[in-house]
Amino acid sequence: MPAALDQLSALLDAKFPPRVPVFLPGSAFFSKSLPLPPEVTDSDLPGFAELALEEHSPFPLEQLRWGFLADRGLGRLFLHASIERRLRSLGHEDLAPSLYALPDFLASLAGPAPAKPEIRLLCSGADLSAVTLEAGATTPSLVRTTPVPQPDKDIPPSPEDIRTTATALLRRLPDSPHALPASVRVLLGASTDDKGLITLTVQDIPLAASGSPSTPASLPLSLSTETLWLADVRDRDFVRTEQGARRRSDVFWKAILLSLLVLGILIVSQIGVWTARHIVTLREAEIAEQDKHVAAVTAKDNLYSKLRKATQEELKVFAMLSSVIHERPSSVVFQKVSAESGSVQVKGSTRLVATFNRYIEHLRSLPGIREIKVPNLAVTDRDAPFDFTVFFQTGFPKEEKANAPTEDPGKAPKDPSVDPDAKDDNADDKKAPAEAPAPAAPVSVEPGQ
Repeated sequence: MPAALDQLSALLDAKFPPRVPVFLPGSAFFSKSLPLPPEVTDSDLPGFAELALEEHSPFPLEQLRWGFLADRGLGRLFLHASIERRLRSLGHEDLAPSLYALPDFLASLAGPAPAKPEIRLLCSGADLSAVTLEAGATTPSLVRTTPVPQPDKDIPPSPEDIRTTATALLRRLPDSPHALPASVRVLLGASTDDKGLITLTVQDIPLAASGSPSTPASLPLSLSTETLWLADVRDRDFVRTEQGARRRSDVFWKAILLSLLVLGILIVSQIGVWTARHIVTLREAEIAEQDKHVAAVTAKDNLYSKLRKATQEELKVFAMLSSVIHERPSSVVFQKVSAESGSVQVKGSTRLVATFNRYIEHLRSLPGIREIKVPNLAVTDRDAPFDFTVFFQTGFPKEEKANAPTEDPGKAPKDPSVDPDAKDDNADDKKAPAEAPAPAAPVSVEPGQ
């Protein structure tokens, strides 16, 4: 697989070689700096430069490869041109594959604009150029180029030859207030990044004989894409066509990158949706499992509620019966007891009516009892039958003890004639004749009883 990728990469490089700017020998060009009227617009600038070149060139425009730079700040137009056959004789016949085709002395514009007038020396191949720049200028005001002695074309000039040629070139320049350079900048190569920005590899050689060449460094050529297209020396029609093709290519690749970005976002979104659905499915399974436990707990709770309700209904009867038989005297005999919702009906007989009346009054004092319906009992020599109904309060029974009267253990026992329950077992037979005529305690008689 890696071998196949290497072969594909080599094939693409052969089919579409990486495009780099080509710097043409400065000695093949002539240049001219002219005033730039402020009324010339950007759209009129190429036509104005062509007319100016036609006026100042000794050769017809059809034989030239030319370009220009404009400095709006200083109002200057810099023209550079070369005869086409001259470039071909130097081996530069096909310039189409290159990114830009520029004269090498434009590499002196790399770096910041000068803060004061100065002269820059640039050596490219076997050519040495002296470029005069005004303060803050982005275009040269004067360019002088001379060849550097080169014994062998395959070997670059030595630092000594470069120093000697630079010193001689500076002497031939007209007197000017421009600061002289302390070194010669040697152009070693050029490259471009993904955004098309040009980076130069340069080395400085001091003019002083005692100085040593510096370490090669990278320096950006800070010219805009539009400026580079104007400075390109290839045919103007070719430049316009190539410029449009590159713009379309940039739009195409940007569209591809945008499509890939959108596709990536869609894939990530889809993965997120799948993940969310998976999480929801797991949660639904957990909830379904919990629903089973909730249903089981609910069923148990309902069963408990039903059992509790049924138990309360059953226990309510026992609670009512327990309240009715609370401290029942032995002389009051129950023969039949029936319980309904909230009431208890008791049938029986008693040998002592007074004791029965006190027992009824005691039941009325108990909490939870709302009403007792009981007829008056006639005093007889034998057992008196009774039939009474006890009605209980709503919500009975409550979690509280009946407020029944209790006997103080510190008091003396009551007289059996007053409290029949306190007498001994034979007291009923002994005292019955005496109690029988006793008046009955007041008993509430309901209407219709």
